[in-house]
Amino acid sequence: MERGEAEKREELSDEEFVAGLGITPPTEEEKSLVEDVHDILSGAGYIFDAADLLDALVYVFEGDIKNAALSSLAAVPIVGSGIKAVKVLKNAAEVAGVLVGAKKLADAAFEGRKAAKAAKAAEEAAGSSKAGVKTITEGAGEKINVGLQYKECWTAEQKTAADAKLKALSEANTVKTPVNRSGTSARTIYKRAYGNNSIPQGFDIDHKIDLQLGGSDKLENLWPLDRSVNRSLGKQINNYIKNYPIGTIFGEFSIK
Repeated sequence: MERGEAEKREELSDEEFVAGLGITPPTEEEKSLVEDVHDILSGAGYIFDAADLLDALVYVFEGDIKNAALSSLAAVPIVGSGIKAVKVLKNAAEVAGVLVGAKKLADAAFEGRKAAKAAKAAEEAAGSSKAGVKTITEGAGEKINVGLQYKECWTAEQKTAADAKLKALSEANTVKTPVNRSGTSARTIYKRAYGNNSIPQGFDIDHKIDLQLGGSDKLENLWPLDRSVNRSLGKQINNYIKNYPIGTIFGEFSIK
């Protein structure tokens, strides 16, 4: 982009910039669908960085450039690698047109993922039974402590948010549990209770106690959490507990 174009971009609002890309913002009906897409990609972002990049493209489609940039940075472990996200956003205009059409596929994928997780949980439970009650009994009296890491690029405020999240987990009775979703996204539940403008820019709606640790979709278990913190901790927790059987009890969650 030449200097003149860069200066012009600084004078444009997000809406004007997106309109210049030839992208039509979603209708009111589409907005509710897009909210579900954000929730799906937020969960998938715990495991696949590419999901965060796709989430950024959805924000571009909505005309929300700031959140698009934040989602892009959430996908890379070091801020210096953010140039990769910029390249993705540069091509956003080419893919934004198919995002709403992909919603049906996302719904199918979401249902498929729920079925796959339920099947996996049943398989793990069956495996534990075949191995004998010994595995569950030994783990029942022992609490497994979980150690996580701050991202190098986090600010003091983000580290404080991570500390608060792990404090909530440490104080709860966390047990590895098959994920059970209510069918309504956490973002939607939160907005219905507190209003459409209740989620700060750059934040996700997080489960204080993760669904995989016995948490629920109830409003009292939901809070806004910095997007980078939420997605990084979600990935780390998932990787840490994935090889433990259903029923494993966890104790202290620490971070350094």
